[in-house]
Amino acid sequence: MKPYIIQSVILKFVNVCNLNCKYCYVFKDKSSKYIGLPDFISFELYETLLDRVIEHCQRYDLKSFTIVFHGGEPLMFGLENFKKLAALNEIKFNDTGIGIGFGLQTNGTLMNVEFADFFSKNDIQVGFSLDGYEEIHNKHRIFRHSGKGSYAAVKKGIKIYKAAQQPIDILCVINEDTNPLKFYKEFKKMGVNSCSLLPKDANYTNWDSTKNQPIANWLITLFDIWFNDTSDNKPAIAPFTFLTNLLLGVEEDSNDIFGRCENTAILVFSDGQIRVTGTEEGEEWHGKLSSYNILQNNFTEIFEEKTFRTYYDLHLDDVLCETCRKCKIVDICGGGRLSHRYSKENAFDNPTVYCDVMKALITHIQHNLIDKMPVDLREKLKLQKLNINEL
Repeated sequence: MKPYIIQSVILKFVNVCNLNCKYCYVFKDKSSKYIGLPDFISFELYETLLDRVIEHCQRYDLKSFTIVFHGGEPLMFGLENFKKLAALNEIKFNDTGIGIGFGLQTNGTLMNVEFADFFSKNDIQVGFSLDGYEEIHNKHRIFRHSGKGSYAAVKKGIKIYKAAQQPIDILCVINEDTNPLKFYKEFKKMGVNSCSLLPKDANYTNWDSTKNQPIANWLITLFDIWFNDTSDNKPAIAPFTFLTNLLLGVEEDSNDIFGRCENTAILVFSDGQIRVTGTEEGEEWHGKLSSYNILQNNFTEIFEEKTFRTYYDLHLDDVLCETCRKCKIVDICGGGRLSHRYSKENAFDNPTVYCDVMKALITHIQHNLIDKMPVDLREKLKLQKLNINEL
């Protein structure tokens, strides 16, 4: 078996949240794997996680590793508890030669000056979840107890964090009923540095394919606005930056949606369970993973289970379905996120439910890149525009 090298852990260390987002998969389903987990990770278990990370880095001579604090809502863990984690990090990684990086994804409603100062001093890169302007954000991201929209609280948290001289990185769920221009202007007004657009969780058991064309139209319109923006405060927007680089032949790092790289991230939950990213697609797959835990298993042993290997190799030919393997843009698309390929009949042996969206967006971006090139360079490279009808 080839070496399977993990480079980051998404740590689901908080299993509570003060919001009740309408499309959130964590707390909606009573059969969800999140039910029954501890609200917060224990310090003893966190220390075990650090031991596993160090063990893995030393086994494969890794000089860097990333831990991303995720939830639930991470800030509900409390500042004093974060300080205890920081102290453990210092003790564990001192003199190991391992560069450990930290990230955190928050809904932003609990951000204050003290949190912002702590994250800044401890080099914890913070991302905020914000779905655009007030009307659209408040439609989906509401407070759990009051039912009111959270936009004002998130905007206040972002302002506080920005005042600490920190970059503003946004995670945004795609809502095709959003006005693209208004959406873009809102993020520029906030001084957003980067934004990652995420499709809603979906697979063949629950997706309405008629939604694909509106989503594609929205993404293409937003791309055109972004692509033609020549201002100094132009934000980086994924997937636009990612796909542009891939189309230009620039190699990108591990990603679970696009490209051909391996997926080198795993999930660790507040009880120590080790899982793969994006497993909301069938309880038969959850059961295969439930026995793996950092208390008993290291990050190499988990790959004895085929499902872990499948997620790691999600963009490689051995995992891709025949339709994807034959596609002209497979090296760019990579087959999409594995969970979006799931069906009860074929498991993951399908194209992504967002296949039509990806074809349309990638074709549009490629056409724009070619149009921007000098004619002599285009002719020298013998570049041909993609025909979406041939994909």
